[in-house]
Amino acid sequence: MKLYLRSVGVGLLLAAASAGSVRAQVPNGGFELWPDACTIEGWSSSSVCGVMAPVTKSTTAHSGSFAVRGEVISFFGSAFAPILQSGADGEGFPITQRHESVDGFYKFAPIGGDRFGVNVAFQKGGSVVAQGVSVFPASAAYAAFSVKMVYQTAEVPDTAIIQIQVFGPGTGSDYHVGSVVFVDDLTFGTGGGTSPRLTMAWSGSAVVVSWPADAVGYKLQRSSTLSPAGWVDVPGLTAADRSYAFAPVGQGYFRLMK
Repeated sequence: MKLYLRSVGVGLLLAAASAGSVRAQVPNGGFELWPDACTIEGWSSSSVCGVMAPVTKSTTAHSGSFAVRGEVISFFGSAFAPILQSGADGEGFPITQRHESVDGFYKFAPIGGDRFGVNVAFQKGGSVVAQGVSVFPASAAYAAFSVKMVYQTAEVPDTAIIQIQVFGPGTGSDYHVGSVVFVDDLTFGTGGGTSPRLTMAWSGSAVVVSWPADAVGYKLQRSSTLSPAGWVDVPGLTAADRSYAFAPVGQGYFRLMK
């Protein structure tokens, strides 16, 4: 089965799910796939499995079953920060568009002024096409973040490298043991950071489509095809609903419309 999500009115987001898996534009951007508790499929990290693990799997997720958790830990008297980088060896992953931002959700409990940052580079043939870097404040609950990309050339990039880390308040390496961050639901965005985002996850044998609580005035619509499109409101939902569960059969497209 294939499903497609679209958010219309403020911006656009696409994702797809096939039997047994959920995929987004950022490979394993929802951090649902873990070969083991400290190895993330499609990502490298500062964890050394079986030795030390500043980056681990967590069930404290924004959506779906899992998120990635980073904590500054002490190892033989030295502090080690959580660092996460896209690509199994940190080499990034292929892209074919000039995306305007990398968006996601995080919550962060810093100690001693530590900071949470996301650094992104888009490359073409190994040369930088666009860069974006942002630092985000403490947040006790999941909050949205957006890293806007600044393009240096007119080329279309072929590789995206996303780096996520906790760093200290002064030199960067002066981080403090006990600072903790959770990250989930990474996607490419339009750079505005205001588009309501549809997410999709498996719950047993059902698929659950959900959207943010602040997406006021939007209706969930579905179409079995886009050629031609036949969008209709999903029946049975009220203005207060923010999720829809259904049994996956055939192919369908979803969007939020305002």
